[in-house]
Amino acid sequence: GVQGDFANPYLTLRPEFEARQVEIFGEMAKKGYIYKGMKAVYWCPEDRTALAEAEIEYAEDECDSIYVRFKLTDDPNGVLAKYGIPLDKAWIVIWTTTTWTLPANVATCLNPNLEYAFVKIGDEYHLMAAGLVESTMKACHIEDYEVLEPRVLGAEFELMQYQHPFLDRKGLVILGDHVTLEGGTGCVHTAPGHGVEDFEVCVNHYPQVPVIVPVDDGGYLTEEAGKEFAGLKVWAANKVILEHIKQSGHLMGVQHITHQYPHCWRCH
Repeated sequence: GVQGDFANPYLTLRPEFEARQVEIFGEMAKKGYIYKGMKAVYWCPEDRTALAEAEIEYAEDECDSIYVRFKLTDDPNGVLAKYGIPLDKAWIVIWTTTTWTLPANVATCLNPNLEYAFVKIGDEYHLMAAGLVESTMKACHIEDYEVLEPRVLGAEFELMQYQHPFLDRKGLVILGDHVTLEGGTGCVHTAPGHGVEDFEVCVNHYPQVPVIVPVDDGGYLTEEAGKEFAGLKVWAANKVILEHIKQSGHLMGVQHITHQYPHCWRCH
């Protein structure tokens, strides 16, 4: 059987219940607990709607796994000079499987407690996690290189700046514990307008970093992504951006891989 107080049911649609909700919301607003802001969410460009975790299905997708170098431009703490690295020949190396997010790059994240090394290739110096040098060089098909000593903790590189590979702005070197040695270079391409972890680390710890979203609701790049890419669907933009950074000398290596990628359960 079922036992309940059926004469006095708990109904959320009752006016008195709704009034109490509004009252509590008002109290929260007066205390400053309510604010309006942005949030990184899953988005379906075909249905033009946000997606909950339960609406996401993962499937195998082919993509380009790319290694890109950014030219370091500012060393406010004098780290490069300390270790004898010339600023005009210094680069930081990132890895990504979402080439279309590069227009939204505003930062590169390092782990403060991981060891980093400068890798000399020719007469240029490339910063990456010491534990990922070998795998990075192999992926980029680079055999002639030298790993310089000493190893340096990521914390020392905080607030250095670099030039975006094709847009007229600089990016900031920031720190985050989510950076690991599981893959890539240990220098994480950070686009808070597209990634949850990227968004959280920037909003919570680096408010000076802008949140840029150069993609419209339909999945097309906007003018903010650069005039040569504006109007391209993100999937089409991958190849165009890849060719652009290849020609500009920012692409260090590329591999065609298959990986798990989130899809909308309605239209996939």
